[in-house]
Amino acid sequence: MTKRKLSHLALSDNGFLFDSKTGHTFSLNQTGTFILKKLIEGLTRKQIRTAMTEEYEASEEIVSNDLDQFLHFLSELGIIEKENSYEVT
Repeated sequence: MTKRKLSHLALSDNGFLFDSKTGHTFSLNQTGTFILKKLIEGLTRKQIRTAMTEEYEASEEIVSNDLDQFLHFLSELGIIEKENSYEVT
């Protein structure tokens, strides 16, 4: 996902998210904020997974599950495109 596709999102450091396309606001936890910042920066799912593993010193399995759940949540809300674009082999 490119920065341009997420340019309608404004995310504060404390996790406040504003979607200018819909006018909706959301409050994210620390992990959600971390993931969304990485998406806005243009990182791939694989790059985000690696960054999360390093940042949170967690196993790849736990990180992958958390990441998949959050991407699914974002896609269900229409904030990002369907998460199948983030599949990693």
